[in-house]
Amino acid sequence: MKPQQNNSGEPSKSVITVMFLNNTESGKDTKRNANCSDAASNLSKDASRRSRDIVNNYSSLECVQCDSRDMPRSDKCYSGDIDATVNCLDGEECHTEVHPQYIKRGCMARSRLNRTFVCKCPLCNDKPFDDAASYEYKTVRDWEYDNRRLQTAVIGLDLLCKVCDTKGINRGVDKQCREGKDIPSTLCEEDEDICYSQHTPFGLVDRGCYNINRNITTYFCACNLCNYIAISEMPHIFSRKQDWVENVIEITRNRRLRQSIYKDMSCLRCEVNITTKSGDILDNTNCLEGNIGGLPLQLCAENEICAVKAIRSEGYLWRGCVSRPLYNYWWTLCETDLCNVDALVSMFDKH
Repeated sequence: MKPQQNNSGEPSKSVITVMFLNNTESGKDTKRNANCSDAASNLSKDASRRSRDIVNNYSSLECVQCDSRDMPRSDKCYSGDIDATVNCLDGEECHTEVHPQYIKRGCMARSRLNRTFVCKCPLCNDKPFDDAASYEYKTVRDWEYDNRRLQTAVIGLDLLCKVCDTKGINRGVDKQCREGKDIPSTLCEEDEDICYSQHTPFGLVDRGCYNINRNITTYFCACNLCNYIAISEMPHIFSRKQDWVENVIEITRNRRLRQSIYKDMSCLRCEVNITTKSGDILDNTNCLEGNIGGLPLQLCAENEICAVKAIRSEGYLWRGCVSRPLYNYWWTLCETDLCNVDALVSMFDKH
């Protein structure tokens, strides 16, 4: 991967890129420092090995498993001095994820890696989505350099985001939007705007500018009184693709059950907008925080499930029953020019 170009400016909010390695050994000679560069340096010596080679001698591949974020007072995950192991599934390899703030070891199938390249220089996000080498660092020095550059603001530039959506009208335009290639860009209007990509479960994508505080966000769920998420937890964005996939499957199953044995579904029902300064303070607080015991209920129709809608900047929140959309979406958010060109995510991907 080619390191990013230099951009002058003052330090700004940190954005981090991650280095992935094939960890065929435990990496016990790895030591921790402030930004994991030693860990990446030692482990990168094994990065070119193919851990599947040892499957010829063993029925299943065994790998060290740990996450330093779950061991805040221990350096064992960094050093590789871990007793916990895991047997990999077919197609998985030993995997180490080195981040400036943590290290994670375990099994991972290459097809499940979230290969996102974050950059802050003109037209730097031109990496082909299906070229894995474009998303993997060849040296620790390049990885460290990129993370230093990402701490530096680009002075005098407003945020540019790719903008498109798949409408099903022009097959060629839709293909470009799905792949993040040769699509137009737009200048975001608000200082708080960031770039986003929104993926439906079945291959549709929408890209553009997004404001977490000012745009309305919605979360759907399909069981009794499940729409209790507090406004502080909105927007609800899945951190792992597998969690999102399981959520889509669960909502699909429960929607089908609504037509057979699971006909009755109740949701919390309330609406509040604190900017209007109306209504009872306790009722408004219960609505904003999702206190189940203090909110009225609504019985949903057979084609409805529960939902939460929020606009954080206005203190606006709505809870109740809705019939559409049918699912929650997969979101990718980023804060650098033209960064929202991630590859298409769908339920049909291997994960």
